[in-house]
Order: sequence, then structure tokens, then C-alpha cells
Amino acid sequence: MLSLIWIIPCVIIAALWIKGRIEYVYDSFEKDSAAALQNLRIETASNAARIDTSASSALSQREFIRFCTSDMDADGLQLVKFSQNELKTIRSIFQSNDIIEEASFFFDNPQIHEIWPTIYRLDRLKNTPFEEIIPSGQSAVYAVEDGEVYGCYRIYLDITPVGLLRLRLNSDKFFSGFSNANAASCLLAANGELFSNEENLFSAEELQAVLTDSPDMPSRSTYQAVLEKDGRSYLVRYSWLELLNAWAVVYEDQADLLQPVYQMGASVLAVMLLGMCVIWVLVQYVCQSMLKRLALLEKKMLAVQSGNLDIRIPERENGGDELDTLSKSFNGMLDRMQQLVDENIQRGLAVKQAELDALQSQINSHFLYNALESIRMLSEVHGDTEVAETVFSLGSLMRYHMKWKTKTVTLSEELDCIDRYIFFMSASNGTEIRLESTLPREVLYTEIPKLSIQPLVENAIVHGMPADSRRIVITLKCRQEDGLLILSVTDNGIGIAPERLHEIQCALNGSGTGNIRSGKNGIGVVNVHQRIQLMYGEACGLRFISCEGLGTSVEVRIPARQDALGGW
Repeated sequence: MLSLIWIIPCVIIAALWIKGRIEYVYDSFEKDSAAALQNLRIETASNAARIDTSASSALSQREFIRFCTSDMDADGLQLVKFSQNELKTIRSIFQSNDIIEEASFFFDNPQIHEIWPTIYRLDRLKNTPFEEIIPSGQSAVYAVEDGEVYGCYRIYLDITPVGLLRLRLNSDKFFSGFSNANAASCLLAANGELFSNEENLFSAEELQAVLTDSPDMPSRSTYQAVLEKDGRSYLVRYSWLELLNAWAVVYEDQADLLQPVYQMGASVLAVMLLGMCVIWVLVQYVCQSMLKRLALLEKKMLAVQSGNLDIRIPERENGGDELDTLSKSFNGMLDRMQQLVDENIQRGLAVKQAELDALQSQINSHFLYNALESIRMLSEVHGDTEVAETVFSLGSLMRYHMKWKTKTVTLSEELDCIDRYIFFMSASNGTEIRLESTLPREVLYTEIPKLSIQPLVENAIVHGMPADSRRIVITLKCRQEDGLLILSVTDNGIGIAPERLHEIQCALNGSGTGNIRSGKNGIGVVNVHQRIQLMYGEACGLRFISCEGLGTSVEVRIPARQDALGGW
């Protein structure tokens, strides 16, 4: 995709650039060829003016013309004088003009002697383009014959036409405009003669096939066409030259014109391919590095799916990309999962331990419960209601401890169990235990973990009862603080020694080694604390406040809102 994102704009830009360059090349050819044709027209006109000046100077030599139209056989001495004077003057006139290579005079005089390479009879021009000059009435004309360019002028003696002056021109100097043109050039005369300073690619017939499509009336405008030859296309630009009575033609191979553009296009294509290769290498490197890390992440996730929660993805120290964030989130998720699993295991162990501790304190509890029921029945038969009531309280306590169908009970149910326990302990031990409760009615329906208050009351009776008085008062109160419901179990017993209190606090904080137990039922204070924290979080649990000789207060902290009580 990155390669496409790179190459598509490059292709579009390159195509537009090549199109612009092609148009520029065509425009340049049109401008250059039009300029060459215009220069040719201007320079030929200027050169023709120089030739006309030399021709006029020669044709104004009346003695030379008069002698050439007379009888040259009359006097031999006159021939010698003519050669030394008039003929020499004529030759000097044309030698002073570098455009003129040869001057030939043709006179309509049958008595003329052709003893000099300058003067000839007029009948030598028969069947040549110059033969039509006399009947056409023109005084001067330029024409192409046998690949040579000529200028022809009519010779007059007074007002009588007596012959023609033909000047063979230096084509390189006469057509210097063509010589300076970058493209190939040639002349196509109206008589079909083709002239070129170099080897011409096209024949006269091929050029005539193009020029026949030109306007009927030649003008100074330039025209353009395309010629096909040997599978190649040539741009042709041509214009009519009235002075030469011919078409001036400039042409160039389109492939040669567009070759620099194609070379530049190939260079651009090479740069594009190189850029695409570089992008491909970079993309491969980036993708490989990313996919390697993604593959590692996938492998770790599959390992976690199989049940291995100890897997962790290595994190880079200075990492900051999305994969690093994902790795950190994945490791955090595993840490949280491991924590939840550990908490769930600890929660289950705490509950099972509470159940086991409660059951281990009994020997064949079902047999004992049935036996207590039989004793209660016998006591009622014999009218000993106090014994029957005591046995009933003990049986209710055993039933409450043995029944674990639910892990939470209402505070009211826990208080009923506490009342039976106090009645049983008062009756069996001969102690005076008074329970004072100032709990509001609406608090009694709050659900709490089972056996979370009773072990604390039992702990107060077993460990806090003064040995001398055998009397103790236990007070149950509640208050709300920071979204927590705090239930306090306070006694006026002997209190807890500082060393023992520190040991209990360490055990509750998890830094102790012993299992602090409560009374004789076997359910430890740490167990109660752990169950509350596992259910409601670390902000909840037990808190001991004691002063030796002044009693002890144990606070049970649970959430005040009923919808935050967990799912026991």
C-alpha cells in the first residue's frame, strides 16, 4: 500500500511532466522551424538584393552588351580590346560578390563567338527553366536546376531584350538560414526540382504528396504535416518562398525530438523504482519488527488461554508505541487476573477453613445434636425447664454453626445466635453476662458474613472475663463513617496486654505467623478478618482497640450500602 501511495502520485506527476515536455518539444520545433523559415526568407531576400546590385551593375555596361550583340567577325583587334576591357570589367563585378560562383551571358546573336567561358548563344537555354523567362515577360527569376541554384536576369539594349544573364550561386551562402537550422532542410521548386545542402531523406514525389494538401494560394504562412517513412514519423514544417518560386521545407524525426524526453522519463522511472524498492525494504523492516512482536504477543496470549497465568511479555524500557501500550495492558491484565485468582482461592480457603474449624471443634456433631434433643425432651418430662432451655440454646448454637447453605446472614440472625450463646454460657459457667445493643432497627437487616460477630463476643467472654467477679458487660453499637458501617463489640473486661495486642495487629496485617483464634469454637480472628476483606476489599475488616485493665473494643468495618456487599 505504501508503494502504491508512493508510485501512483509519482506516475501521475511523471505522466503530466512527460506530457508537458512533449508539448514543449513540439512547440519548440514549431517555433524553431518557423524561425528558420523566416530567417531563410529574410536572408534570401537580403542576398538576392546583393545579387541584384551586382547584376544591375553588369547589365549597365552598354559597351559590353553592344559588342556582344554585334558582328564579332568584323574586326579581330576589337575582340582583343573587348577581352582586356569590357569583359575584364564584367568579371571583376561578379568576383567582388562571394555569393556568385559563376556568371554566364546568353545573347540572341548567331554571330557571337563562344571563345570565353562567360558569353554563349541563347539557344543553349532551350529546354531549361530559363527558357520561359523570355515569353513570360519577367526581367529576373531564381530557379533550381540539376541541384544548383541560379539567378536569371533579362538583358536589354536600350529597350530591346537581347539575351539572359544566368548567375550560378553559392548555395551555402545564399541559404545560410538553412545552414543555421537545427533540423534538416530542403527546397522543392515548382518545377519539381529538389535542392538540399546535404543528403535529403525524402524524394521530391514524397514531399509533393504533402505539399499538394497546402492552400492553393501560397503565402508567408507556415504549414505543418507528418510524414511516415520506413516506420518512422517525421514532423514537417514548410513555407512558400516567392523569390525562389519554391517550397522551403524543414523536417525532423519525432523519435529524435522526443528522445531526451524519453531518456528523462526513463530516469524518472528508475528513480521511482528505486524509491519503491527503498520503501519496500523499509516497510518490510517495519512490518517484520512489528509482526515479530505481534507474533510474540499472540504466542503469549495462546499460553494464557491454555491456563498459564505466569506468562509476561517483555517490556522495553523506552518503549512508547502502540504495541508497548498493548503489552503493558496485557501484563497488567494478567497481574489483575492472577490477583483475582489468588483472592478467589484465598476466599475459598478462608471459608473452608472456617467450616473445618467449626466442624473440628465438634465430635460427631450430628450424634451430639440428636443426644441434646433427647436430653431436652427428658428435662421437660421431669419438669426441669431451666435445663431444657439450656440444652435448647446449645442445640440452636450447634445448628447455626453447622448450617452453611449461605455465606451471609442478616445481623438479626447473628444476634439471635449471640443471645443463645450468652444464655448457654451464663447457665453452664455460672457467669453473669449482659449484652447491651443500641443498634437501629434498619441496621438489623444488613447482611454480614456468617460468624463474624459471634466469635468476637465469644472472644470477649473467654479472654476478657475478670477472674474475680465473673461478670462482664458487652455492648453492640454502630455508626457510619466514610461510606462504611462500623459495628463495635465493646466489653468492660480485663483488656489485652500490649504485646498480645501487637501480635494480633500483625496477624491482621498479614505479617504475623500465628493463627489468632477466638474462644473455643475454633474460628480465628484472622479468618474473620480475611473473609471480610475478601468479600468487601482491603478497606474493610477488623480493628482492635484495647487498654489493659479497661476492656477491649473490636470494630467490624463493612460497606454501608447494601448493593456493595459482594456475592457470598
